[in-house]
Amino acid sequence: MRPAKPLALLAGAAALAAAAALRHAVGRPLCFCVYYGNVGAGVERWLRGCRVAVLAPTLPRGVLAGLRAAGVEAFGYVSATTLGGWEPWAGLAPRSVILGNASTGWGERVVDACSPAWARVLRRAVEMLAGKGYRGVFLDNLDMADRYPWMRPCVARLVRSVKKWAPGMMVMVNRGFSLLPEIAGSIDYLLFEDFATYYDPRTGSYRVFPATDLEWEKRVLDEAATLAERNGFRVLLLAYAPPGGHALLERICREWRSWGRGLPLYVAPGLLQAPGVCNPCGSG
Repeated sequence: MRPAKPLALLAGAAALAAAAALRHAVGRPLCFCVYYGNVGAGVERWLRGCRVAVLAPTLPRGVLAGLRAAGVEAFGYVSATTLGGWEPWAGLAPRSVILGNASTGWGERVVDACSPAWARVLRRAVEMLAGKGYRGVFLDNLDMADRYPWMRPCVARLVRSVKKWAPGMMVMVNRGFSLLPEIAGSIDYLLFEDFATYYDPRTGSYRVFPATDLEWEKRVLDEAATLAERNGFRVLLLAYAPPGGHALLERICREWRSWGRGLPLYVAPGLLQAPGVCNPCGSG
């Protein structure tokens, strides 16, 4: 999950109003949001209803100060293993760290997570976020360690280094399930992206996982929840559905009530550039 390159799509007033109304009607604890679009006045008001927000790393200091004053914990996006070229720190990465195309559908390139040069870039990214006023760092693309197993210990080491680079900053990781036993003591949140559904950026379509994949997700979530209880981090669930996709939302809620363990849930449109809905499924 990463910001679309332009970061320019702004949700309409009707979508904002609908999302806010549903969120407040449900009234579930720990509303968290993932949003990579521009932040105008209407969106900022919506974000103030989120306790935890994963946001693009390009927000102005004033917006971050306003969110922090409202009690929002803002996490800035950083990819631990890829580079899209749009990031504020992209120009710091030497060509030597690039391994090739990521083939993720987002136009990214894979970087060598074991390179000391990449560790320096990542450290600078974390320091930039801390300096701007983000409360934490959101580390994406940890699953690349499964595609490049030789990078596995290096990716884990980068995750464990964040709080050394920026004391006081919180850490949220996206998936990276195979690494969890190695990093569980160094994170504050685990985002379980693609809970029950996923979005395909190549086709712009939303899909429910087949039964075999859902069974795998159930096992992984059980294991993650056990590690969370032992190590003190929280698990958050992110599912995808289009605006007005009531049938898909009903399916997400059915799966959540069955095996979602009552965990905080955010249902978002695919590009994450319009507001979604937190905790839309009731009390479970």
